[in-house]
Amino acid sequence: MNKETAEDVALYTKKMNEGIKKLTDGFDDWNSVLIKSDKSSEEYSQAMSDMKDAMSDVLGVNEEFISDKFILEHLNDIQKAATGDAEAIDRLAAALGKEIILDITADGSEAEKAALDAHKSL
Repeated sequence: MNKETAEDVALYTKKMNEGIKKLTDGFDDWNSVLIKSDKSSEEYSQAMSDMKDAMSDVLGVNEEFISDKFILEHLNDIQKAATGDAEAIDRLAAALGKEIILDITADGSEAEKAALDAHKSL
């Protein structure tokens, strides 16, 4: 590993750890709001935004790639990620990768099949 790659890995690890800390500090409150509050409320919107912010750090992606649906469908693994569970983080990364690929190739073309096949081979 060269110096530049090592620096990139260190930066990603630092950012991921910051995201895990955010999840640890906020998950219980955010989860409660997401489950109990009206989706049109400001409280719900803020909790979703905060959860996406933390998850973007954990997974190393821009928040815009993380949908509300993704958050809601993966709350159990997000809760585990808040404790630093590496397997949960890996499952979340794989699930988000698949969601991003599906969004990019939503036209049902041959590119979708190729993208999904490539993702499965990872």
